[in-house]
Amino acid sequence: MKCPSCGKEVPEGNKFCTDCGSPLGEQTTSMPPVPPAGVPAPGVAPGNRNTPLIILIVLIALLIVGGAVAGIIVWRVSASGRPLADVKSVSLTLADGGELDLDKVPLDKELSLEVGFVARYKESGAGTLKVSVIDSEGTEVAGKTWKVKSSDSQQTRTLEYSMSEGSGKPMEARAELKVTGGDRTAEGTGSLTYKAVSGKGKKKKFEEAKARALAKLQEATDAVNGLLALGIEANDLTLTLDKAYKDLDVATTEAQANAIYDTAVSIINECNARKAAYDKQKTREQDIATCQQVMLDYVRANTGEMANLHLEGFTMNDSGTHAEATVVGIITAHWDPENAGEELRARIVANKDGGKWEVIYFGSSGEEP
Repeated sequence: MKCPSCGKEVPEGNKFCTDCGSPLGEQTTSMPPVPPAGVPAPGVAPGNRNTPLIILIVLIALLIVGGAVAGIIVWRVSASGRPLADVKSVSLTLADGGELDLDKVPLDKELSLEVGFVARYKESGAGTLKVSVIDSEGTEVAGKTWKVKSSDSQQTRTLEYSMSEGSGKPMEARAELKVTGGDRTAEGTGSLTYKAVSGKGKKKKFEEAKARALAKLQEATDAVNGLLALGIEANDLTLTLDKAYKDLDVATTEAQANAIYDTAVSIINECNARKAAYDKQKTREQDIATCQQVMLDYVRANTGEMANLHLEGFTMNDSGTHAEATVVGIITAHWDPENAGEELRARIVANKDGGKWEVIYFGSSGEEP
């Protein structure tokens, strides 16, 4: 209704204008006539007095359901734009399908580490999955990283590897999933703990034995080259060495590698023996030359200059402490004028005392010192 004073609209039933405060006078509301008992009100079918209430309830229910559906749709649209990184499973099995005890994972056996995951991101996003195996010291013994596609379905990636040695301590197989989309990032992780058998596997032992044999062969090569540089015969050792290298190239077991190692050791020992004999011979030759020089110097000091002075029949004992020889020379007038021009032959004997040679006898070859 309108206020008769100011013309503003005023709600029905008000006694005063809410705008100017003028009295509105008595207001009456017409009511529909009340039908007699048993006669339905106009517009209402007999027997359906609750129909308006039912309609109202249905409308409310429709509104509630419609709102819920709309909310679900909005949520799904929103969620589909969020990156999702969910590691579902991490499992370790033998690659050949055999049974595996996670407390006693064998060495030298091919293992299969499988990771199940769900990764979702926008078209402009990206996803990566890193799978690694970490030992008790925190060292990565196996690992691989993949780029993963976006999908609402579960995906899998498998890392195959083998253990060459184990400590018997717990190890961790770890999966790290990272997904980015726009300015949003999602991360998911999963892990599995197991223990490898303590010790070294056949493969590891063979690799170590082969490396050990190769190092010893290289040492033997240096020893043989050392002999050749000194002019010492070593052709037989060269042939043995060449064969050892070829055998090592085709070796497949630890025992074979160890046998080649022993061959290298024998070559080195033989080189050392030949070098020792060479050194001994050189030392003896030097000792002989020193002793002979001492003998000749002694003769010159006691006879003067003799022509064609030399030693014949020189001998030295094995210990290098005693030597004898025959001194031969032409007597000169300076030493013995009466016998000048005659040949002198005399016996000379020397001993080594305190590391030095000394002549202990020089005279007639028939006399004893």
